[in-house]
Formats: sequence, C-alpha cells, structure tokens
Amino acid sequence: MIRIRFAAGLPCPIRSIACILILSAASGSIFAQGVPFVDGYIGNHPVRFMVDTGASEVSIPYRRAIELGIPVFGGQRAESRTASGTVGIYKIRLDAITVGAVTVRDVAAHVSLNESGTQEILLGMSFLRSVNLSMREGIVTIGPP
Repeated sequence: MIRIRFAAGLPCPIRSIACILILSAASGSIFAQGVPFVDGYIGNHPVRFMVDTGASEVSIPYRRAIELGIPVFGGQRAESRTASGTVGIYKIRLDAITVGAVTVRDVAAHVSLNESGTQEILLGMSFLRSVNLSMREGIVTIGPP
C-alpha cells in the first residue's frame, strides 16, 4: 500500500498533480518538482512513473517504449488531445504494471510520438481506476482493489 500525504495547509484535490506532496519514503515514492513519482514495473522492467489522475491512460514516450522493448508499431495508430495540443499515439495493451504490492494485468496504454512533450511515463487512470485510490484527512492511499 502506498500512502501520499499532502503538505500541511495546502489544499490539493486528488485530481491535481501540481501541488506539493510529501510522499512516504517506505513506499519507494519520491517528490520532484511538485509532482508525485512512484517506482514500479512495466512487465519485469523497473520504471519510474509520474502519477497523473488527469491522464485517461498510462502514457509512455516513444523513446522510453523502445528502451523497454515495447512493440510500438503493433498498436493502433490514433491521435490524442493533450494540454499541449493533438499528438500522434499508438494504442497498446501492457501485460502488467506493478506498483508496490499491487499488480494490474492487461492495462490499456499508449505510446506518445510527441518528442517535445513530457518524457516521463504517466501512470494514468487505466491503471489507477483498477486499484483502491482514496483520500482521507490529507492522505492519498493506493492499494489493492
């Protein structure tokens, strides 16, 4: 289970990733540039995810997908609207994503072809909606469903 506590006195709705967070060191999480990051796995490859409840799917930058051996061009070509405009993507399925003790199988994702966008792997709602995600008294908890 991963617990994320908001800094005292800072209002921050769960759907926002731009607020300052204090992350539990025991969870393998870190705080960087005001955005929560968490270590996990895509399949058996260790990765660092940027937690993004505003992203509908897990999003992997093209270069990172190639490094991870993901068969990018086997996916369906599509376009996605983002904060920075419309970008080309390939829709894929990931066998498994693991964060802490939670593994979700057959996760919808896409590979982003936007070289000027973020180069972080976004842990979006295609993973997060499959886990127990809650906020009580300033603590966000990600755990098994």
